[in-house]
Amino acid sequence: MSSNSQIQDIMLRHLNGEATAVEAEALLQWIRESSANKAEFDLVKRLWSDTVDAAMHNMDVEKAWQHVYAQTVEKQTKIITLFPWKKMMAIAASVLLIVSAYYFFNRPVETVWHETLASNANKQIRLSDGTVITLRKGGKLLLPENFGKSSRQAKLEGEAYFEIIHDSQRPFLITTPRCVIQDIGTAFLVQNSGSTEQVTVLEGEVSFISKDKKGQELRLHAGESAVLEKEKLQRRVVETANLLSWKTDTLVFSNTPLSQVAKDLERYYSILVQLPDDLRSVHITAQFKNEPLEQVLRELHLFTGLEFQIKGRSLVISKN
Repeated sequence: MSSNSQIQDIMLRHLNGEATAVEAEALLQWIRESSANKAEFDLVKRLWSDTVDAAMHNMDVEKAWQHVYAQTVEKQTKIITLFPWKKMMAIAASVLLIVSAYYFFNRPVETVWHETLASNANKQIRLSDGTVITLRKGGKLLLPENFGKSSRQAKLEGEAYFEIIHDSQRPFLITTPRCVIQDIGTAFLVQNSGSTEQVTVLEGEVSFISKDKKGQELRLHAGESAVLEKEKLQRRVVETANLLSWKTDTLVFSNTPLSQVAKDLERYYSILVQLPDDLRSVHITAQFKNEPLEQVLRELHLFTGLEFQIKGRSLVISKN
């Protein structure tokens, strides 16, 4: 568990609305460990709340501390002798002064984020620590201005391939709208499309943590994938041969079922493939390097004798 000083820091960041999802989960676990921890958090939270209210509404300080006194002592009357309210006010004020001073001198500096867009093509980003990120067309990556000085983190919308230089003292954290991913010496692909988020590990190991209330976590190794869909985190085995086709501009099929070929075509060409069930078991062996969809379909027709027709943004596969 985190040290007491770490918990104090996280507690103050949480009360100020600046805690990360991982920090919030650590604080929740600490509170659940004992009734004493919960009581300590509740006390600090009440003091914090009353102080903020006083600052915002210009409340009378003496009345405010009378309120704090009533809230923090009322439930303890059976086990302690109450101090005169002015003495309790002084004690509470001292506690608040310490807490406020701690936060003032240890408060985090507001992070300035720089945005990178892959608007018209894939974009490769090389970071100061040697990490290389390939952002897929249409994706967005945000990096802090002070990246690498004390921590390494990034925010991602869309799809990107990370080749991370591992540093156990400064783990690399990637935040998506619904998850937190931490590298443990690895290369991996992150995909998020709003309702579904997926991480696939090609080398090393990754920690994949959901931001939901359950805080689900999976440790993934090379060749493994995790999918978060409808608030359920699942481990899956995925076909990785063409997972990075958008990066390499190469599609490779080696006795591959047509059902998998259809998925790879959908991902690479951003189309919807309509494939009858009775054709899913047809196998394909072929390789395509940076070829337009029309040329790929002509060659697939020659290999299989099947019909491949483009209708709008859909590809319909059928028998002659």
